[in-house]
Amino acid sequence: MSYVFNLPDLAEGTTEAQILEWLVAEGDSVEIDQDIVEVETAKAVVVIPSPTAGVVSELHGEAGAMMLVGQPLISFDIASGDSDEADKADAPANLVGYGPSEGGHRRRRRRSSAEPREAIALAGRPLAKPPVRKLAKELGVDLGTVAGTGSGGVITRADVELACSPETNAAHATPAPVTPTPAPAAVAPPARPVSVEPATTNTDRTVTPVTGIRRTIAKKMEQAHAIPAASAWLDADATGLMRLRSSLKKSHPEAGVTPMAIIMFLTAKALDHVPVLNSHYVDDQILTFSDVHLGFAASTDRGLLVPSVKNADKASIIEISLELRRLTQAARDGKVTPAELGGSTFTISNYGSLGMDGGIPLLNPPNAGILGVSSIKDQAIVEDGAVVIQPTVNLSLSFDHRVCDGAEASEFLTFLAQAVADPAVLLL
Repeated sequence: MSYVFNLPDLAEGTTEAQILEWLVAEGDSVEIDQDIVEVETAKAVVVIPSPTAGVVSELHGEAGAMMLVGQPLISFDIASGDSDEADKADAPANLVGYGPSEGGHRRRRRRSSAEPREAIALAGRPLAKPPVRKLAKELGVDLGTVAGTGSGGVITRADVELACSPETNAAHATPAPVTPTPAPAAVAPPARPVSVEPATTNTDRTVTPVTGIRRTIAKKMEQAHAIPAASAWLDADATGLMRLRSSLKKSHPEAGVTPMAIIMFLTAKALDHVPVLNSHYVDDQILTFSDVHLGFAASTDRGLLVPSVKNADKASIIEISLELRRLTQAARDGKVTPAELGGSTFTISNYGSLGMDGGIPLLNPPNAGILGVSSIKDQAIVEDGAVVIQPTVNLSLSFDHRVCDGAEASEFLTFLAQAVADPAVLLL
């Protein structure tokens, strides 16, 4: 019988996803929970497992295609005895990584960290991704005779090209020109930025489709621009902060404490002191939260992500440091979850890590406030008529003027600056 698996709801609020790479091809036999496709939502890159065992009969979208939640994603031919499994597969379809229920409990497929995704294949079947299989078919290469040089013995494109005859390879590399048809078939948008032929002979341009995370960033920035926001900033003496960091690096070398981790800890205390900034403005209401979930801007090759350190107001500097490092790495590896990307009540942008001396950050809606942190540099300061050199950090606050006024913003920055200068006061 045929079973059609629709694109599941991968996270709350997700309405679509872009296919990045198919991990199976039509005609492949798959097992329950075997990874079948990698997609990118507005929040994260997600690998979707198979909800059933069977043979892939149809892929309903090419790499690069945008798919709506509930739209057919992949079809299987399954044995009649497996029909119950297909019915049960629909129930947890919105939970990525979970297969059919067994005895009323969800079963999650676990893979050893030493087991590369590319090496997952049925016994006796050559290890190769769908694009490589397609190339081998075009070149007339029997994959069973090719030795794979990729990770885990995977056959790569180079292996296939090397295995084919020079004549075939040359023909494939430089195909004879053909006359284009007047009405070419429409194709799905590419999964990665591509160069597009210029419209005129004297104009060069590159067109990059705005999809997935990048489109979410664009929408967020449009929303931020529409908010009546104001900004305030000051320079803070970072002597105490740097002294504390040096001490923590010696006592907790495993934590890798950075100035950012300490500033996040101090920011949580400042938000306890001025709680109105720990708010969301939603539907003409100000929602002020008792817990502090600090979002932070993380630059990745897919764009700017904002994971959040949950309950930062209840965590120590060491705990914040470890979580900050974990979330940053997960974001860069494309492994951060939608839950980890949501729920922030306040945001911090550390543009000092990029060497910037200052800036005015844009709000991260619906957060009512965002703190910008510059690089920490030695500056000459006049103190009691004498010039002294001290490490200094610029702290810049952008805030939703519908939620609070300059008085609250000034109180927040002043409190934070004093804490940066002497964090021991708060620690005690």
